[in-house]
Amino acid sequence: EVVSINLDKNELLLGGSIPGCRNGILYLKATGDFEIKKEAVAVPEVLVVEEPAVVIEKNEETKE
Repeated sequence: EVVSINLDKNELLLGGSIPGCRNGILYLKATGDFEIKKEAVAVPEVLVVEEPAVVIEKNEETKE
């Protein structure tokens, strides 16, 4: 199973076991184009609430 494709590095990430020895060369051949399965990702809806800005004014008295 092709898990992901990194086009920048020209790499395929495969899932599952692959027969052969470690550090061996794996040749992939296929007719046509590879299709990437895209899973729908649920994005939680964020409720935006606008609150009025609160301005606090301080009146300082000068002591003489």
